[in-house]
Order: sequence, then C-alpha cells, then structure tokens
Amino acid sequence: MKSRYIWKLFLYLVPFFNILNYRIGENFSLLIIVLFLMIYIMIAKNRRILSKDEMALLKFSVACLLVVLIDFAFSVIFNIGNFASIRFFSLFFFIVPVFLVKGEPMSFVENNLLFYLKSLIILISCSIIIDYLFLLVGMSNLQPMYDVEKYSYLDRPFGLFGQPSVNSCILCFCYLFYLALQGSLGNKDKNRWLLLLFVVVGVVMQGSGSGYISLFLLLFSILIRNKNGRIRWGGILLIVLVFIPIVYHIITSNVVGKISLDYISFLIAFFYDDLIIPYLKLANSYDKILFGIPDFPLSIDFGPLYILGTVGLFFLLFIVSFTLYLLFKTNNFNMKMGIIILLVGNLHYPVMFYLVMHFLWFFILYYIIVIDKRCKKKCLSKFNYHVS
Repeated sequence: MKSRYIWKLFLYLVPFFNILNYRIGENFSLLIIVLFLMIYIMIAKNRRILSKDEMALLKFSVACLLVVLIDFAFSVIFNIGNFASIRFFSLFFFIVPVFLVKGEPMSFVENNLLFYLKSLIILISCSIIIDYLFLLVGMSNLQPMYDVEKYSYLDRPFGLFGQPSVNSCILCFCYLFYLALQGSLGNKDKNRWLLLLFVVVGVVMQGSGSGYISLFLLLFSILIRNKNGRIRWGGILLIVLVFIPIVYHIITSNVVGKISLDYISFLIAFFYDDLIIPYLKLANSYDKILFGIPDFPLSIDFGPLYILGTVGLFFLLFIVSFTLYLLFKTNNFNMKMGIIILLVGNLHYPVMFYLVMHFLWFFILYYIIVIDKRCKKKCLSKFNYHVS
C-alpha cells in the first residue's frame, strides 16, 4: 500500500525534474531517481503471478535491456566514454522491468493513469501560459527554465521542459494517449474538448514548427474518425480539400515563421553545413560510426544525427526498430498517431527521451502490449458471440 503512494508522489514530481536539472544539476535529479527506485524495490511487494501478456512485456523489456548493455559494452571496449548519452537514451529500459514485477501496474493504469495524463497536459499548458504572461510584463527572467544563452527562445515561453518543440510534442502525445486509454477502458469524459483547448493554447503560444505539425496530426486523428472509431473518408477528403491548401499558403506566404518556406530552407542549409558535414569528418572509423563519437561536439538540433553521433548507428537502428515495432503492434489509431508525433518531434529534438518520457514509456509499453491486446481479445470474443 505504501509503495503505491510513493509511486504516485514520484510520478507527479517527475515533470519538474528538468527544472531541477537546470537549476541544481542533472546529478541531483538522477540521485533522486536512484533513491526512489531503491526504496520502491525494497518496500513494494513482488508480483507472484504475471498474466501472459505481462510476461510477454517482461521478456520484451529484458531483451531490449540486453541490447542496451551490449551497446554499452562495445562503447567501453572502444573507449567511447558515452555512458551519460547511453543513460539519456535508455533509462526507461531499466525502469520498465522494475515497475512490471513490483507493485500493481494494472491498478494504476485502470484507476489513475487517465487522471495523471490529464494533470500532465494541464500542468505543461499552464506552465506555458504563465511563462507567456511573464514575457508580456517584461519579467521573462522569472521563468523557471529561462536561459539567456538560448537566444532563439527568448521571445517564446520556455515552459516546463525549456524547449518549445518538446513542450508541444509531449502535449499532443499525452492527449492522444489519453484518448486511446479512455477508449480502451470504456471511460467517457465530457471535458476532453476542454482538455484539447489546453493543448491547442499551449502549442500556439509555443510557436514551434514541429509543434504545429504535431497539432495537425492530432486534429487529423480526431477528424477522420466517427464516434465508433471508424475512418470517415469524407473527413479525409475535407482535409485534402481544405487543410492542404491552407498549409501550402502558410508555408509559401511566411505567415507563420517556424513553418515558412524561408525557415525550412534555412534548416536544410543549417543541418547540412553545420551538422551533417562536420559529423562526416568526425566519424572517421567504424567504431565511431557504430557506437558513437567521444565527446560529440555538435548541437542537439537534428535528433537522428545527435543519436547517431552520441551513441552510434547500432543504437539508432535499435531505437528505430523498437519504435516501429510499437507503431505496428498497437491496434489503437490514437496511439499510432501519438507514436508518429514522437517520431516527428524527435527529428528536431529528442522528445522521446526527456525524463518524464522515460516514465511514460512504461505506461506506453504496458498499454500496447497488455491493455490494447486485452481489449482486442474482448472485441473478438464479443464478435464471435454475436456471430454464433
């Protein structure tokens, strides 16, 4: 019982860890995580019986963890020295088995996860709104994640995670995860449209190009399906006839700077001249290509290249395979679109690997491999019953 409350308390503290990283230091938040996991392991009861699907998740997570450990072993052999980067991209692979064999994950998913996702959406959006107000009154330095060196963000709210693309993409993903879980559990929430308003306001105030793309994908996911979840081809036709010309006009007319043709051209030139060409010069051996470049000096602006440079091609192929597996594994359209949003966001910044996401990944995996599959079995059994 105590472990359940500790777990809940910790999950509500996790979204603030980026502020701790910035204001105090990353080692401090990592110490808190380690202490929490140690306390949780000691006081939480072992689960004697796992369902067939939970056992499949455990085997899958352990297999993924072994791949991470193999990658780390090679980085040690070749003296890459990128342990911090491997930890940054793979922390959740260590967390998933712990939460699966300890405590009561199903109970939390069924009784608390919807409220947690809703709280996370409101928290992120409110952090953006509050920071926006600080900007309006000329007190931008009061933003918890304010960083004067990030000059390209100074005219936008920093928000909870200190990066507009990350704030926006996580907002959109959490809302789609919320809809997916709501449908699977059979819960109806009349306030989901109000929750969507929080998402839209947060994304618009951030003014991020990848955020606008994420919001478009979210709205696309909602518009093309009816109340029964079936695809409305009329909705797709409406999007083609209305949204695409509007998006084309926005891009070519430079109305929205972050998705304008000029900005896209600038990004392409920046990625090629300042990131891709320098990487090719640094990656001058097979071990650096496969397992990363020691003290990788290039910026984080191009997510796939940053992963390639810090932890290597081996890990990049693994994480792409892992994500695509989940994309095709899930039966829920909202979750599919949510994973696509994470992939799109990761093209710019490593949205998938911010600290709050490492704990959300447990629930994503649990939903796709356990909850989603259970719902599919129930639907099939009902179908067979009506047919017979």
